[in-house]
Amino acid sequence: MLRLPRTKSVEGKALLSAWTTFSYVTAYEGLDWNREINPSMIEHLPPRPEQVTVVMDLFAYTPIIRWEKDHPFPEILKREITSLPYFLHENPAVFIMGAGGGKDILRALSFGAKKVDGAEINPVITGRIMKDEFSAYSGDIYRRPGVNITTGDARRALRLSKEIYDLIIANSLETWSSTASGAMNLTENHIYTVESVQEAIRHLSPGGMLAFSFWDPPDSTHSARMLNLVREGASLSGIEDYPRHIAIIENSEEFSADLFVLFIFKKSAFTPAETGRLS
Repeated sequence: MLRLPRTKSVEGKALLSAWTTFSYVTAYEGLDWNREINPSMIEHLPPRPEQVTVVMDLFAYTPIIRWEKDHPFPEILKREITSLPYFLHENPAVFIMGAGGGKDILRALSFGAKKVDGAEINPVITGRIMKDEFSAYSGDIYRRPGVNITTGDARRALRLSKEIYDLIIANSLETWSSTASGAMNLTENHIYTVESVQEAIRHLSPGGMLAFSFWDPPDSTHSARMLNLVREGASLSGIEDYPRHIAIIENSEEFSADLFVLFIFKKSAFTPAETGRLS
């Protein structure tokens, strides 16, 4: 008998449940907007739109933001730390690793992205959820003109792409279960490698950026690992003045000792003006 571990309950009504060959997926009613926003700022932010929370294997989650076609984009998306790379690129071409419930697609479009490509490994999300039962709820974001999201491994999709991108985004790909165990599984096992960094660099425009976000425990082990991975990938790609290409932004949360970290690698060195904008 397989016994699933007890976990903190998800607030909200279960709207959908489904198995894939490698995961269990449940969609819940409810809001959960705190992870990328400083808690002290929440009361000063624009209204938070309704969302559905898609939970995978009881730990990992991805939000679906309620949005109607041709309506204004939710302003709050521009206030999260994962929006910072967009302030350095006007109308970027974007590749999203792990498109999930479409929040990163919506964010890219809100910043005027001219093209949004990407991949999502979970077929229940790309099919039944985003193109069927929650298509209207999300503004049919997966089928919006200029958006092309494939089902499968993001690193393979990027490798097969002939496009050059201004931003390559990989937000919160690691699951809480893998974080807790000190291991990496499924998608993140292929994304967080020296080879994947090299692949991303090959697909970046001269001023393009690779942005990861992740939870980091108090000892900063994830940040240290990411620094080593990106430094090695950059060196093998002929980039030696590594410190001038890196920006790390941290956001603490009131309910956790962990930090939510945005890690940005820029193919060319950051200028003083760009560093100023990020700070």
